Amino acid sequence: MNNILYWAPCLDKVATITAVLSSAKSIKKYYSKIYKVSILNILGEWNDHYTKKIDYIIQKYIKFQF
Repeated sequence: MNNILYWAPCLDKVATITAVLSSAKSIKKYYSKIYKVSILNILGEWNDHYTKKIDYIIQKYIKFQF
């Protein structure tokens, strides 16, 4: 099974939240035998938008090295 991860750091209330959730739900509904869909919740940006239909990967801190 392939994984699809959404990383959409939505810190403002814009249409991106609805677009990401709708896209993730659609892929899960129609292609669940092929893909596992998850949304990365790195900065807590999805805390207010949880739905049981989508898996969330919670990461409280990621260290980036340049």
